[in-house]
Amino acid sequence: MTCDGKHVNSWDGENRLIRSEPSGIATNGAVLVENSYDYQNRRFKKTVKQLSGRGAGYPMDPSQPGTWDAVEIRRYIWDNWNIAAEIVIADAAGTTNINYNTWGLDLSGSLQGAGGVGGLLVVTKASSSATNAHFAGADANGNVTVYVDDGGTAVAHYEYSAFGETTAKSGSMADDFTHRFSTKPFDVETGYSKYQQRDYIPPLARWASRDPVEEDGGVNLYGSLANAPINDVDVLGQWSLVYNGTWERSEIDSVTLAFADLKVTMPLYLVRLRQWMVAATKLPAECAYKAKFQQELTKMYQILSMMQDGLNSATPLNVYKKNMDADTNAKGGFPWSKFPFYLGNTFNGKISLNTTAANAFTDWNSNEMNSAIFHELSHVAGVPYDDDRTEWWSDNAHNVTLIQSNPSRYTLRGAVEKAEIRQGSDCCPALHKWMPN
Repeated sequence: MTCDGKHVNSWDGENRLIRSEPSGIATNGAVLVENSYDYQNRRFKKTVKQLSGRGAGYPMDPSQPGTWDAVEIRRYIWDNWNIAAEIVIADAAGTTNINYNTWGLDLSGSLQGAGGVGGLLVVTKASSSATNAHFAGADANGNVTVYVDDGGTAVAHYEYSAFGETTAKSGSMADDFTHRFSTKPFDVETGYSKYQQRDYIPPLARWASRDPVEEDGGVNLYGSLANAPINDVDVLGQWSLVYNGTWERSEIDSVTLAFADLKVTMPLYLVRLRQWMVAATKLPAECAYKAKFQQELTKMYQILSMMQDGLNSATPLNVYKKNMDADTNAKGGFPWSKFPFYLGNTFNGKISLNTTAANAFTDWNSNEMNSAIFHELSHVAGVPYDDDRTEWWSDNAHNVTLIQSNPSRYTLRGAVEKAEIRQGSDCCPALHKWMPN
C-alpha cells in the first residue's frame, strides 16, 4: 500500500516499509518515520523526523520548504523474534533511555512459538534518574490490555476492536509503551502494528503489503486471519497452522508447541552437524571411509537446511486428524514449491496426525510429537525411505530422526558404521578418537 489516506508509504526491494510520511502538503510539526531492517526483516532502527521552518506560502513559494529533523531514534535489540531491549534516543531532550523487555511463555506454551504473542511479562524502563518495572497483562488473544507498576497501580489501559484498532486508552503512561495489540510494537506516528515480517493497519483490518506466499495463503493477499482475528493469532505476520475439523484446545496446543520447538532447535542441529563436518576433515586422507562419510554429511546438511527453511517459510500448513494403522504416526509436510530447489516429492500442503486408538497423537508426550513431525519433515526434505535399502544412512528417515531428541549433542555413529561397512576402515582411527565431543 503506497497511501492509506493519511500516510504515503515507500518500500524497498524486499517489500519492507522504509518510510511513512504525511500525505498531502505537510505543515510544521508533521512527522515521518524511517525504518531500517536486518537480514531477517526485523526492524532494528526507527527514526522519527519532524518538519520545521516551512513557510506559509509553500509550495507556491518553493524557497521555504523547511527541513525534516530527527527528534527520536529507537534501536531494537532482538532475541530471535522478541524485542529484548529498546534504546530510545530523544534528540530534542538530549536523553537516552532503555526499555528492557522480560518474556515468558507465549500463547503456544513455549517462549516464542507464537511469535511472543501474549508472552510479555515485564517492561523495565531505565533512565538516568530512575529504573521502574511495569508488569504487562494480556487478554486471551495475547493483546496487551494493561501495564501495572510495582505498586499495583495501572499506569496504562487499552481496549481494542475485533481487528486491533485502539478504541479506548487511559492511564498516565498510556502513550509510553511499545507493545500493544497482539503483543506487537505499535507505531503511534502511523497507527500501524509492526509485526516481525509485515505491517498491519488496524483501522483498515488489513496488511500494508502483499502476502509473501502470494495466493498460496488465499486469494486475499492483504487479509488477516480470514477476517476472524478473535478466533486466532498471527505469529509473525506470515503463516499460522490451520487446524481443519474439530479440535480440542489441548490438541491444538500440543501440535503448535511441537512446531515451535522445532523452529527454535533446528539451528542447533546444523551447528552440531558442522562440528561433525570439521571433525571429518581431520581424518587422515588414506582413511578408507573418509570420502564416503563426508558425502553423507553433505546430504545431511542439505536435509536439515531444507527442514529449517521450511519451518521458517511463509507458507500456510493445514493440519488434519486421520485414522491410520497403529504403526503410523503422521503423513505430510510443507508446500515448498516456490523454493529454488527440487524436493523430489509432491506435497499438497497438509499434515495428518494419527487418531487410531492404538497410536493416537493425543496420547503422545512432547518428545513423541516432536519426533513424529521431525520424521515427516525429513521426508519432505528429500529423505525417500523408512528402511536401509540404499547405501546411504540418511536415505532412511528413521535414521535421520534418531538425532531429534538431542539437537546439540547427537552422534552419527550409525552413519560412520554404514560408511565403514561399505568402504572398510583401513587407516581410520577409532571413532571415539576423532568424533566431536
